[in-house]
Amino acid sequence: MNQQHDADGAIMTFVIEKVLLKIGKPEYDTVISRLETEYGCHIADYHTRLEDLKHVLSDLFGRSYETILHEIKAELGEFSSQRYYVECLRKLGSD
Repeated sequence: MNQQHDADGAIMTFVIEKVLLKIGKPEYDTVISRLETEYGCHIADYHTRLEDLKHVLSDLFGRSYETILHEIKAELGEFSSQRYYVECLRKLGSD
């Protein structure tokens, strides 16, 4: 991995955490717990395990998952058009 990829991953993880914490700390904790128990995934792995995150978020939030994706994209702001983030959003299921 290179430094830019690491920085991009850190930004993506931060944005995901921020959006989940806006929803609520109990919901955030539930997502973290499910990722750890079902996938062995930790917070620092978010940006490399987006398909697992997508599954957990879809399962927990149902139709509200689309709103979460919209919030992630909005939080990324100008970054959302950069290749790395476009690919991340694609893996999460955002257009």
